[in-house]
Amino acid sequence: MRLFSLSLVGRASGDAPKRGGRRVLEVNPYGIVRRVLLAAVNGALPDEHRAEALQLLAQALQHAEEDVRSLAVIGLTELGAEPEALLPILIKAAMDPCDIVRRRALRALGDLGTKAAAAVPQLALSLRDNDAGVRMEAVSALGKIGPDARPTVPALIELLTHEDVRIRTIVAVALRRIGAYAVPALMKALADPNAVVRERSAILLGQIGIYHDAVVQKLLEACSDTEPDIRVAAREAIERLELTTR
Repeated sequence: MRLFSLSLVGRASGDAPKRGGRRVLEVNPYGIVRRVLLAAVNGALPDEHRAEALQLLAQALQHAEEDVRSLAVIGLTELGAEPEALLPILIKAAMDPCDIVRRRALRALGDLGTKAAAAVPQLALSLRDNDAGVRMEAVSALGKIGPDARPTVPALIELLTHEDVRIRTIVAVALRRIGAYAVPALMKALADPNAVVRERSAILLGQIGIYHDAVVQKLLEACSDTEPDIRVAAREAIERLELTTR
């Protein structure tokens, strides 16, 4: 590629392979990606070459070495490319076999906020990733996308009982950001067999703050729950909702 012909990090030694009697330059792809990243961070990458840089980083995500792919994702976040161009590349990177690459790709999708709505199906799959860090990044990204992430509400509610307090905390934040679209599922969750789900659903309904007769009715029913913590959470949620009407 012409833009990076002067920036290639490689070596030519006496042991380098030859083609047609000429030594071939052995290119270091990590070095190339690093230079693209530094140029983007330092503002030294000309606008007219950003499309070319995007193509190069996308190619780097196919490299066999995890370090190259991981650095390429960082480069994509610094490139300043249009979300429409970044989304398909980052969504594909979110399926990478390397945990670190997946985490960074999901974080980058979250950084796009509401513009990453097209990534919701992949983020939903990532909620069940084997890596806890990947799951946390997926939840965080869904929260940043906001209302467009509403198809994942049932899956997020399931995570309210996760053993990792960090995931539970991020899930609660995501559900609050999804807002009104999460309310019907949270109302239904007030009858969940799991007491933890019932309690946290009541708390979230109060925090989201959507005052509606149906919501209040469900919370009133929860005030008769067999678990005292749930009864307290339901009463506090009702009080909180009533404050929104004053």
